[in-house]
Amino acid sequence: MSEKLELAEKRMAEIQAQIASSEEQKKLLPRFHFSSPCGWINDPNGFCFFDGEFHLFAQWHPYSTRWGPMHWCHASSKNLVKWKTLPPAIAPDSQADSEGCFSGSAIEHCGKLFIAYTSVAKKSDSIIQNQCAAFFDGKKFVKPNFNPILTASEIPFEYETEHFRDPKIWRDGEKFFLAAVLKKKDGRGALVIFESADFEKWNFLGIADEEKTSQSAMWECPDIFSLGGKSVFILSPQEMHAEKKGGFNKGNNTVYLLGEFKKDECKFVREKSDFTMLDLGMDFYAAQTMQDFSGRRIMIAWMQNWDSYNTPKNYLWSGMMTFPRELKIENGKLIQTPVCEIENFYGEKIVGKITGEKKFSLRHCALKLKIIPKTGEREMLNVKIGGEKQFAFF
Repeated sequence: MSEKLELAEKRMAEIQAQIASSEEQKKLLPRFHFSSPCGWINDPNGFCFFDGEFHLFAQWHPYSTRWGPMHWCHASSKNLVKWKTLPPAIAPDSQADSEGCFSGSAIEHCGKLFIAYTSVAKKSDSIIQNQCAAFFDGKKFVKPNFNPILTASEIPFEYETEHFRDPKIWRDGEKFFLAAVLKKKDGRGALVIFESADFEKWNFLGIADEEKTSQSAMWECPDIFSLGGKSVFILSPQEMHAEKKGGFNKGNNTVYLLGEFKKDECKFVREKSDFTMLDLGMDFYAAQTMQDFSGRRIMIAWMQNWDSYNTPKNYLWSGMMTFPRELKIENGKLIQTPVCEIENFYGEKIVGKITGEKKFSLRHCALKLKIIPKTGEREMLNVKIGGEKQFAFF
């Protein structure tokens, strides 16, 4: 274990001990959302099912509740509800990733867990982003000596080399595939695809999709998969303009496109040109999916946004993930529902009539509402969740 990884693990143990010894701090922890073990987290990484458990990694800065040099924290779960904190996975401790280990993904192959992540390093006076690999040997993650696995030399055109990141990996037949995003010289985002037979040497296949309008600038956190007979492309575009009709926020958003990924041509053909919001709230970014042992497509995301930081000063941690959601295609749309495992944690079932205004005061809760109006009557139902100043209303 490197010195930086040891220091990160020591810091995590110290902060978790402080939280465990403080009733006030323990009350601040969420019950149903994976949250930072200490310090800051953002994007979910390496979401997968491996060795009989779900695994989740995240962008992590253990030394403050603000973004800093990125490490990867690590947790596992048997039910997607309760998460067990594990030792940190990787730290910026090699020449290739000296400035940070940015987002990436994981895949099981031949009984081992492979991860691909964005390495950040300095070259002269510039920051450069490449893609690196690490392998789990049963006890720790090992970075191979052939890192980085992807650099600018594999891309046959000029782009902004400080913006080439967020590899999403999958396997099809005998080959690995890797999708990543980069910023072209015109400032717009593009999705690029690579293939490999051994996870070490990669070949550039082409640009699968790109921003051709002024709808967004750099793209982040791509995910591409098949579901319900369609190809789904999830991405987090930046520098978007606010748009009431599409529900887009000013700045950073997470959206999806349906279509067909033509592997032989390396092209994602959209069903419609415009993005569709994946979640209408501000606190949703960098979504990542995985397919579990039963074939379900499950998604998780950072329950925050670069535009919505509001961690109180007394917190020893910052950032959490959305509750995992199962994805399906219904009537030509991407449908999301909380994973069914949450039902094992439901409490009392309440059945009754709602008339007038009803108030419930709960610190932690999960609500599933089934509302059946009287036959032939039309009434308005409004639900407000939150406090007096900050709330959700629908």
